[in-house]
Amino acid sequence: MTRSINQPQKNFLSLKQWLEKYKAIPEGGIRHLIFMNKNNFNNRVVKKLGRKILLDEQAFLAYIDQHTKQ
Repeated sequence: MTRSINQPQKNFLSLKQWLEKYKAIPEGGIRHLIFMNKNNFNNRVVKKLGRKILLDEQAFLAYIDQHTKQ
């Protein structure tokens, strides 16, 4: 199966990689979002491979942007 040129490529980061890249959001904050699953966070952002948690970077940033507008 080939990917369409117009489809954005997803960039998944492990929790450790996420924390290294985005220092402003603490580990406890990410784990809280995953545990509470507020506003369907897990279905939008989180992918699990066994025990490994991967975060879709673009989906996370879109989620934050969507839920911080006033």
